[in-house]
Amino acid sequence: GMSSSSRPLRSFALEAAVIVGSILLAFSVDAWWDGVVEDREETRLLDRLEDEFDLFETTLIPAAARRSDATLRSIDLLEEWVHGVRDVPGDTLAIAVSLVPRSSQFAAATPVFDLLTSDGGYARIDDPELSEALSQIASHLELVRRFEQLSDGFVADALYPWLRDHVDLAGAANVSGSASTTGVSSAYRSNWTDLKSREFGNLLHERRLRLDVVVLFRQGFGRAVADARSALQEYRTR
Repeated sequence: GMSSSSRPLRSFALEAAVIVGSILLAFSVDAWWDGVVEDREETRLLDRLEDEFDLFETTLIPAAARRSDATLRSIDLLEEWVHGVRDVPGDTLAIAVSLVPRSSQFAAATPVFDLLTSDGGYARIDDPELSEALSQIASHLELVRRFEQLSDGFVADALYPWLRDHVDLAGAANVSGSASTTGVSSAYRSNWTDLKSREFGNLLHERRLRLDVVVLFRQGFGRAVADARSALQEYRTR
């Protein structure tokens, strides 16, 4: 039969095994729960990311395009007028002049996109294709914002000061902001001759070149967003 001394050892071993098993089970449960929490966090993160893609595609990109298109049409009209290709009424000139220096930068809070494309942010995404797609968006957006800054810098440093010295910008803004306005003040009309100059024509040409580059990079950014949305949808359906 079993000696009395071996029974406590057997009992101790059994208790130890139960304790170790309980600890391992607890670790397993904790790991499983952490996985559940991480999955939920990722789901929330990707839901927000998809919302921000919607913001870019349905709001920011179209709004910037509309503003840029309006500016480019104004440049077309003013260049034709400066070079004597067509006559333009004073109130139409006022509206065009008010639109030429207008900025059209992207402006919205996109915290999830910013988080995921920051240093170390890509590590939060487990899919290399999606990470690469987000990296492409970040690269395109950096180019867009850089050339927007250069374009706006030209407006602030060269175009706007020249217009301020030669045009009643407050009068132009009033005409542009009021659809019912039928004309401009006599003082305002007297400044139009200053605009029919080679200097203003050169400023318009430079404004167009810089804005064309911005528009080109925005189009690349839009394609990168569409590619990233496709990568995100593929990742979420796996």
